Amino acid sequence: MESCVAALMERQKKSEDDAKREPKSARWKVEIARELRAKTTASNRWIAGHLAMGHPTRVCNLINQKM
Repeated sequence: MESCVAALMERQKKSEDDAKREPKSARWKVEIARELRAKTTASNRWIAGHLAMGHPTRVCNLINQKM
């Protein structure tokens, strides 16, 4: 899954530093989180940790929000 995150971040032209620096609800993070949930078995906890999105429940809420 880590290679999948790396590829998705590369596609968005983002780095781990960007994930740490940018808001937890940044649009690009939500897009990656949605794709990970749809195409992998990544848990909200795992996604929250790897994309610096805060609490896993927040990831769930952001994924389910209409943008």
